[in-house]
Amino acid sequence: MKNQWYVVYTKKYCENKISNFFTRRSIENYIPINKVTKPGFFLNMETIEIPLFNTYVFVSLLNQQLSVINENKDIINFVFWLGRPVLVNEFEIQNIKIFVKRFQNIKLEKTEVKLNKINREICKIYNDYGEENNKIKINQISIKIDSIGYRLIAENKIMEKN
Repeated sequence: MKNQWYVVYTKKYCENKISNFFTRRSIENYIPINKVTKPGFFLNMETIEIPLFNTYVFVSLLNQQLSVINENKDIINFVFWLGRPVLVNEFEIQNIKIFVKRFQNIKLEKTEVKLNKINREICKIYNDYGEENNKIKINQISIKIDSIGYRLIAENKIMEKN
């Protein structure tokens, strides 16, 4: 039997605590971390790290390990869709890992949930030029995670040379 990736719904701000809980039990888990740049003191920019999906932890379990979520009071339940726990395929987990490692200031957009569909489309790139200043090029890169119904979006602003 092979492990399946599930999404566990936790209490607010307990993602790291739940990840440590699974790690202590030698259960593979993953919390995508979004690096967000925001203004700091004296006009300096600082980067903070926050979970990309609030209250979600991805966990790889065997069927006989499913009861482990009842052992921690900070785990609410699995994320369900149509009465069944959501299964995320390995390809989508790898795509999330690559996307989060490569980009920061990632935004989430709700999309349609499509079960049992492997989305092989990794990134879409849109090029837009600002109306006020034609020298700024905006690349919007996105990846769709069909099993949980989200699109991850990152924007890069590139200054073009004349």
